[in-house]
Amino acid sequence: MTILKEKKFYAFWPEDADENIALVILEDGTELLVHNNGTAEDASGNRYFHVSREEDTVSEPSLDAWAFLYEDKRILPDKELVDVGWTVDADAPVIL
Repeated sequence: MTILKEKKFYAFWPEDADENIALVILEDGTELLVHNNGTAEDASGNRYFHVSREEDTVSEPSLDAWAFLYEDKRILPDKELVDVGWTVDADAPVIL
């Protein structure tokens, strides 16, 4: 599977978004319009799927980490998804 990494990511303001939530520029210069279901399309109509991988969460949550407040304790999930890139070689979003 060929995976292309994101070079730039531009999120749309919610009031400006329709079915597209972002514009992504890949390392090869391809521009993708990203949908909120983990898919994207380029100008030629090729369909791309988001690729991510699971990583163990860190023991000390960073400011960017998703944490859940429960009885004044911060609880992190065991795994978190880390962006890897985009591929046309799949039928659905991929988690490595």
